[in-house]
Amino acid sequence: MGSPDYTRKVILYAYDGTNFVPVLVDSNGNIVSVFKGDYAGTLQTVKVDSEGRIIALVTDELDIYGNKVIVGNAELAVRLGSEKFFDRRGDVLFIDGFEEGIAKWELTGSGTGNAQVLTAERVRSGGYCVKLTGGSTLTKAATMYTYFPYPVLSKLGFETHFAFGSVIDCLYFRIEQLTGTHIKYAYIKYDRTNEKLQYLDSAGVYQDIETSFILYEYSYLFDVLKLVIDLETYKYHRLILNEETYDLSAYSMFSEVNTARPHIRIKIDLVSRSGNNDYVYIDNIIVTQNEP
Repeated sequence: MGSPDYTRKVILYAYDGTNFVPVLVDSNGNIVSVFKGDYAGTLQTVKVDSEGRIIALVTDELDIYGNKVIVGNAELAVRLGSEKFFDRRGDVLFIDGFEEGIAKWELTGSGTGNAQVLTAERVRSGGYCVKLTGGSTLTKAATMYTYFPYPVLSKLGFETHFAFGSVIDCLYFRIEQLTGTHIKYAYIKYDRTNEKLQYLDSAGVYQDIETSFILYEYSYLFDVLKLVIDLETYKYHRLILNEETYDLSAYSMFSEVNTARPHIRIKIDLVSRSGNNDYVYIDNIIVTQNEP
C-alpha cells in the first residue's frame, strides 16, 4: 500500500453532536473558525482583536456586591507587589524599590553633612528607600544616578516616588540621552524656594510649567512623578505629577556636543537651602520604553 497523496483536495468535517458540518477555509487555505465557551448553559463567542488574537481576562469570583471582578495583567502584577502601580503604560526596562540595596546607583554629594543612604525610616512600598540629604555648604547637593545601554529608540519613561523630610531649595529629575555626538537634556525642576515647576528648554533655560506651586510637605506622603521623552525626535512628550498631566510634546531638549559612547543616564538631584541639611526620601524608580 503506497503513501497517501497529500496533494489531493480534501474536505474536513466537524461533528456538532448531530450532523457532520464542513470546516470553512479562506482563499489561502487557512481554517476559519469561531471559538465558543459554555457559560451557564449558553455558548458565548470568544472575542479576538483586529489581528485575530484572543482577548482573555482573568476574573475572580463575584465580590460582596455580586459584581464580577475582572483583573488584567497589569492589575495582577500590582496585586502581587509590583512597584509599577501608578502609571502602568510602557514596557518595563528597569524597576528598583531598593529592597536589594543601593549598589545599582552612583551616589555623590557636596557640602557639609551631605549623605545618600539606604533607610527604612519611610517607604512608599517594600521595606527600604533612599534618603538624600543635601549639604549645608558649597553646592549643597545630594545626587543619585544610574546608567543604561542605549535602548531601541522609542518613547522613554522615568517614574519615581518622593517624600519631603523638610523644606528644600530644589529637586531635579533628569534624563540624559548621549547619542555619540551630543548629549540631550530632559530636566524637570521643582523649585520650592520660588514656588515653581519647570522644564529645561532647548536654549538651556528653565521655563515655567506651574507657578505659585508647592507640594505638600509631609514625610509619610509620597508624591509621584513620571517624565516621558521621545528618544527619536529629542523632544519631551509628557509629564505626570500626581493627578496632573502636562503635554510637553512641543518642546525640544537642550543639546550640547558630547562624544561619549551612546548611553542613557537617569538622575535625581536634591539641593538644600544654605546652612541646612534638607532631605527627601526616594522610592520606586521605574524606567520604561515603548511609551504611547
